[in-house]
Amino acid sequence: MRTGFIFFVFLFFATVSTQAQETNSAPLTNDSPVEKEETDNSPSSDTEQPKEAIVPIEDYLFTVQDDGRDIASAFLCKDEEDVWMVTSYHVIEGAEEIEFINMSDPDCTFSLPAEIQVAIDRDAIRFAVDHPDGLAISDTFSFGDEVVAFGNSDGRGVITRNAGEIIGMGSGEIEVDCAIIPGNSGGPVIDINQNVLGVAAYIVPSESEQIEDALKEAGAGERAMLTQRKAVLKGTRYGETRRFAVQIKDVTWQPVAQEELDAFYEVKLAVNDAFDTMRNVIYYGHELSVENGGHGKFLSSSWVEDYESEIKRKAEPYYNRAKQEYVCYYNVSDKTRKEWFNDLANAGRRRSRKIEKAIASLSATYLIDQANDLNNQLSSASDALKEISRRD
Repeated sequence: MRTGFIFFVFLFFATVSTQAQETNSAPLTNDSPVEKEETDNSPSSDTEQPKEAIVPIEDYLFTVQDDGRDIASAFLCKDEEDVWMVTSYHVIEGAEEIEFINMSDPDCTFSLPAEIQVAIDRDAIRFAVDHPDGLAISDTFSFGDEVVAFGNSDGRGVITRNAGEIIGMGSGEIEVDCAIIPGNSGGPVIDINQNVLGVAAYIVPSESEQIEDALKEAGAGERAMLTQRKAVLKGTRYGETRRFAVQIKDVTWQPVAQEELDAFYEVKLAVNDAFDTMRNVIYYGHELSVENGGHGKFLSSSWVEDYESEIKRKAEPYYNRAKQEYVCYYNVSDKTRKEWFNDLANAGRRRSRKIEKAIASLSATYLIDQANDLNNQLSSASDALKEISRRD
């Protein structure tokens, strides 16, 4: 097999497995709400009327803990009827024991209920809470508008304030240049009037840095493609890290029970485990074939024995010895690269068919879409492995 082609496979599996107007207003601060325009409301008597109190924004901001460990962010918002705790779906996915803790009052806490609401087409969840108030939600904004992202940056257990502006707008998403990093997920992106414009959702890592790393091992064909892409990105912000939030104004929500969330997470684990196995076998197969000059057996029995032991330790019960899927058994004879890739392709297809049945039990649109996307990636990866086995 040519090195260039196997490098393409590395990129393929790395991609499929892994997957927002400048004004003259003063920037928003934690302890200094935006000053409202004053009007003449002087009473007819000499008695001065009391002014309406402005609730500090920290009353609405929460850190998220999983089994006592700080992981992300959340906040309270309100609609016409209820006050809601809001965060990102991926924040609670697969978590053991979620707790939401107010940044200014550690005694103000909420737990994840047995049923939550999931946005049908974006990474956001909510559940109603017993609280007097929350932040208002808005979908009125423009390019260059000043915004602030509040969140538990880097999961350190403190809420940080990251100012920036809107540099991109789309259907359901905004791109911002606030310093959002992991831990900010689920936190609010707000305007200067304390209206929520979006929920901090994801970061796209620097493509320029990824290209530089990939060029170190690329074959001739891939090097030309990567060099061309590097030239396109040069001098623009699009090769650097980009940060996005999802809008929640006028979103359709679906009630989802914890049992369905668990079922979807099992699907995701199954797909990820399959990809991990494929990547490992392809990587070691490539390294060993290079060491052996491209000749001889694909993997040694001793390596397979160590690999199986590691799989069993980390991934039970997702690797099932009885079903002989995604486990490389050391008590079989050494196989050629073609045989290993063919076996992996067939196992991937079998796992994909089982996942299709699991998806049929889901009802939430967002979860179904995510599961189908993962399964399609697994099918594509299996097809790619089958093609490799034919060419080898």
